Amino acid sequence: PDTAAQTDAQKTTQASSVLIEIKANNGDYLGSCSGTLIGPKMVLTAGHCIAGASAWSVTSTAGKASGKVASTPWKHFGSSLSHPEHSDIGLILLDTPIKLDSYPQLATKAVKDGAKGVRFHRENDQAKTVISSSAILKDGGAKGFKLNYLLDAPKGEDFLDTGGAVLSSDGKIVGVVSGKGKTSN
Repeated sequence: PDTAAQTDAQKTTQASSVLIEIKANNGDYLGSCSGTLIGPKMVLTAGHCIAGASAWSVTSTAGKASGKVASTPWKHFGSSLSHPEHSDIGLILLDTPIKLDSYPQLATKAVKDGAKGVRFHRENDQAKTVISSSAILKDGGAKGFKLNYLLDAPKGEDFLDTGGAVLSSDGKIVGVVSGKGKTSN
């Protein structure tokens, strides 16, 4: 792929990366995730960052907005194990737009096993900015997870920031970070 186009796509995704504060019915803080603005009023994140919550406060380098409407097929199975048919993805509809010059594109097809990619994430739970790390996208179907790519976490990375975008080498979003294996990372 065109290196300049790939760099531009990564810059666009970096600029569209957001911090999501998750709120309960009573307004209490439940936790945080990362996400990606894919349009002025639409945030892509992990489904578990949406399920069971009532509101989300989204902070971007371009502004803040909140949302009370979201959609995800994710269900809480009551276990810490991964489930092969689990699609951990969700969308938050913002009450007011966060306007950027451009938004990242979503992939329309799967990438090949072993393709190079980029993962967007915070370094720790207190971080307010998102960084990117290179990743190799492994086909999860080989391990029974046909809806997922598997990525190796770098050695020494203890904190896993979920909800951030994963890009293919052509700069399109192919998924979001969902979880971390207990033994395989």
